[in-house]
Amino acid sequence: TLLPYVLAWDIDLEGFFSAFAWLSVLFWTFDIGISCTTGFYKEGVLISSQKEIVKRYASSWMVLDSILVTFDWLSMMTSLAVSSFSNTSGLKMLRFAKIGKVLRIFGILRAARYLKVFVDLMDRFLSDTVHMVLTMAMLFLSMLWFTHVIACTWYAVGQFACNENGSCWTDDIKDAETSVVSGYTASFYWASGMVTLAGTDIYPVNSFERLFSVFCLILGLVGSSTIVSSLSASMVEVGMARKERTQKLRILRRYLRQNGVTTNLAVAVQTQVSKRLHEVQAPTENDVSALQDLGASLRAKLRSEILWPHVTSHGFFRFLSNLDSAWCSRFFMGAMDLVPFRANDDLFLPSVHAVAAYYLARGSIDYLQEPRSAPVEKPTSKTVQAGVWLSESALWAKWIHVGQAHTTAVCDIVVVHGDRLREALPKQRQVMSLASHYAKVFHSCIITAKPPNAPWPSDLEVPFTDWAEAVLAMNEN
Repeated sequence: TLLPYVLAWDIDLEGFFSAFAWLSVLFWTFDIGISCTTGFYKEGVLISSQKEIVKRYASSWMVLDSILVTFDWLSMMTSLAVSSFSNTSGLKMLRFAKIGKVLRIFGILRAARYLKVFVDLMDRFLSDTVHMVLTMAMLFLSMLWFTHVIACTWYAVGQFACNENGSCWTDDIKDAETSVVSGYTASFYWASGMVTLAGTDIYPVNSFERLFSVFCLILGLVGSSTIVSSLSASMVEVGMARKERTQKLRILRRYLRQNGVTTNLAVAVQTQVSKRLHEVQAPTENDVSALQDLGASLRAKLRSEILWPHVTSHGFFRFLSNLDSAWCSRFFMGAMDLVPFRANDDLFLPSVHAVAAYYLARGSIDYLQEPRSAPVEKPTSKTVQAGVWLSESALWAKWIHVGQAHTTAVCDIVVVHGDRLREALPKQRQVMSLASHYAKVFHSCIITAKPPNAPWPSDLEVPFTDWAEAVLAMNEN
């Protein structure tokens, strides 16, 4: 943003401008080194080989970055050396320094990479509404920046492209005021007229200025129509999203009113729904339609990489992975899903037949037990942190939940479906045999766990089912 201004007004690199120029040169110099050491993904595989990283960088941005950084350093060095030469030599160095400044303007191209990174971060972490608002803001700022560059270029044309009589458009503002502010505002006013095709009362007075005006008119026609259409599309998208939320809330209010729901409950329901409509919901595998285009083998590898670090925290599943990793990747991974849960969601309720086991990968859960559904004398509560399995009994026995699991924060939970697991086990004889023995031991621990020898089994824990204890019991059997 400052570079076009510095070039157009031929401002010496002193004070703030000097500090900013040095910061820019150092940043892009270090960026070359960082780019030579930053790994990348190729077909889903992380490439960390230094040779491959440099080879990839050399085939993309390395040549351009090196040339631009070289001109940056030459420009800074000549700016420092100008004052130390004689008048004739100093004039030559000054001309060379100006050429170096002009060449530095191509460094703007490097910002395109970081704009892409910023867009990727917005896609990853922001809700659709915030993403659309920021996109509109970026388009508007892009239009202002584009106008700023045109304005600085127009002033430079008026300063350095006069005709043989010395006439140029800046003569009028020179007669009136000579401040930088008046020159910039006049240039920005003219550039705004060119970009928006509105016209201005500032006119070119020589052939070169007329040619530049025609070029800017054509550029403004293409650029402004593109930006305006993008802004319009973003505004329509924001309006449609807002309309969809409003429509959902309107239907919800009508439903609550028709069914005679009390005011307190209706307000609580509407408040939670309104809050969740504005939250960023992490996508599940079913939400990502692009995954349907993956081949079966690559999709299985993707599921394994996402789920396996969580599942192997359990000793039995880790043993299955060592026994037959191919079977686990192909069949066992199909029995589980990584599901995001919002705060204040119920994972399961008491006195309900259990159909799955759960591993808390991120977040926290409150586990509640009451005397009417569990062998406890009074209501109890326990906070469960990440890294804990819940309701494993559902995989190896007919189990009814004896408590309620309630999320207290945003959670990522691996859900192992019992029916899918039982369908996958017979596909590998050794795995089926091992799972049968483990299920018998686990079932035996469930039915024998009772006071005074052990506490009652719960959704959080079944006594004596630690993997090491289970292995010893299986050997004895």
